[in-house]
Amino acid sequence: MEGLSNLLNKVSEVIRKERIQKEERQKRGEYFNIFSVLRLEAKEVRLHSAFLAELLNPEGSHGLGKQFLELFLNMVVRKSKEEPFDFETEKAKVYVEYYIGIISEDKKSGGRIDLLIEDGKGNAIIIENKINAGDQEYQLLRYLGHHRNYLNKEIRNIIGEGEILWFDYPIDTRHDSCDGELEGIECFKEQSNYSEIEAEWEKFWPQRGSSQNWDGIFVQNDVWYFVEAKAHLEEANQKCGATSQESIDTIKDAFKETCGESEKTQRWLDSNCYQLANRLAFVHFCEKVGIEARLLYISFINGYETNPRKNVTDIKTWEDKWKEEYDALKLSETLKSKVYHLYIDCHEKYNVVEMSQT
Repeated sequence: MEGLSNLLNKVSEVIRKERIQKEERQKRGEYFNIFSVLRLEAKEVRLHSAFLAELLNPEGSHGLGKQFLELFLNMVVRKSKEEPFDFETEKAKVYVEYYIGIISEDKKSGGRIDLLIEDGKGNAIIIENKINAGDQEYQLLRYLGHHRNYLNKEIRNIIGEGEILWFDYPIDTRHDSCDGELEGIECFKEQSNYSEIEAEWEKFWPQRGSSQNWDGIFVQNDVWYFVEAKAHLEEANQKCGATSQESIDTIKDAFKETCGESEKTQRWLDSNCYQLANRLAFVHFCEKVGIEARLLYISFINGYETNPRKNVTDIKTWEDKWKEEYDALKLSETLKSKVYHLYIDCHEKYNVVEMSQT
């Protein structure tokens, strides 16, 4: 009882100190927000983006020249002397809602950049200003879509030469971003034997619940590549959500057929690597119906800097993650050969700065 009493006393002291600190912050006016008072806190374009652009503009009405931009670069972009970013602030131009073309149906190219800062040397800083919003599903891929040649070049370095033909994606107005996805075998609807593919799919995979959703699909040299894009490690973790015994049994049969070993089936079903497992099962199904297929995982480095806890800063962290998943599923060399990995550093091609307010 004495230990519990001491614990409660310590908790009470913490609460008391927090209350005192809150009162002090209140007296200093730290809770006063002119934007909230005027009910403008969510006006991203007309207020927040415009306000930031004016401050960061060396020719802004503040009359302080490049000082705000220099401070911003030093605090946000120039993270260390080991990673210099030579930006010519004197000649910097700031653009609000910079237009990069019509948004494609797949939402991976086009649209507007909230803030774009360019210097005279061809350097650019992209600022994505988020107000009470999470990451849009295709945001990073949309920027890469603006650099499609770069993306295709990096993919060819992994899988080999050949023309890359990307699938267009549908618009889905149920999402704020209007980003849609192709699910399961929808991408094969134009195939002449789609009815046979569909019939086989209905036997192979549960028709209840959601099917595999693809971040991207392209074809090269008659091989279909199904793309998964990951911004942080937690996105690679997934447990099986099937609840009906019928669905679970169907999935187990598909896994057994894919890995060829019944003793691995339950491991695949129970692990945190369920997403990789069901993607491999999909590739197996494709080849079963005569479609050569592969998986391509695009893992982003420095792509989640608004959340340092989640942000991945080096390739090795991703490589260790995928090795962990391979080991957990006990993948054979044959299955490993069906998965490609591409690591894209968001600082390497251009600097992307995401600013968020929650």
